[in-house]
Amino acid sequence: MSPKSRSMIELTIMDNIITLVEMLENATAFLETISVARTFIDSGVQILFCKLMQYVKTSKKLMITFMQDEFLTASEHQLQDLSWEIHRLKLADKLIRFMYNRTAIKCCSQLTTMMNCIISYAPFRASDVSKFSQEFSTYTQLYGEAVINVSDLEKQSILKAMGLSKGHWYQCPNGHVYCITECGGAMVESQCNECGARIGGSSHRLLSDNQVATAMDGATRSAW
Repeated sequence: MSPKSRSMIELTIMDNIITLVEMLENATAFLETISVARTFIDSGVQILFCKLMQYVKTSKKLMITFMQDEFLTASEHQLQDLSWEIHRLKLADKLIRFMYNRTAIKCCSQLTTMMNCIISYAPFRASDVSKFSQEFSTYTQLYGEAVINVSDLEKQSILKAMGLSKGHWYQCPNGHVYCITECGGAMVESQCNECGARIGGSSHRLLSDNQVATAMDGATRSAW
């Protein structure tokens, strides 16, 4: 192999590594903001949450070490595996976000299955993503959290187009998403375009059967 060809390959690997580092940082962004320990009512949930947090921290450290050591020599197969592992941490982040503000959640088969998908050192593949997503949908609905049926890419496009801060997105009693612009507080009542249910509220008070659409932008309370 000529020096020029080798240099091009190394540059490609470096570029891929940089992209993966950015993906890793985005996948673990919420974890880095947690400074206060969470206490759950269910001791089983407490144990699983702590294990999940530790797994993410350990995995991130191992990945960073690998990328620092192999940033010029990593094979295509290794980079693909690394990409899958980052996707695993992205799903872990999704579960951590959901659990963090719900200290009364219970330990059940769905939570155990999701944890088994994430907390593992076996290769992570599409079948694991599918299993996790199915269990996450069931688990969140147990706690009145309707899962928004759009992809992450579609959500990003919508949020970028609207240009609003967190807390402007809500869900009707049937889980359909709507947006309140300006201050983000509910000032008038209306009807859901999808099902006709009452949405909005008055005097900055949201109707009791509506809720903040946490799954849309990560907000846990209204912008108001």
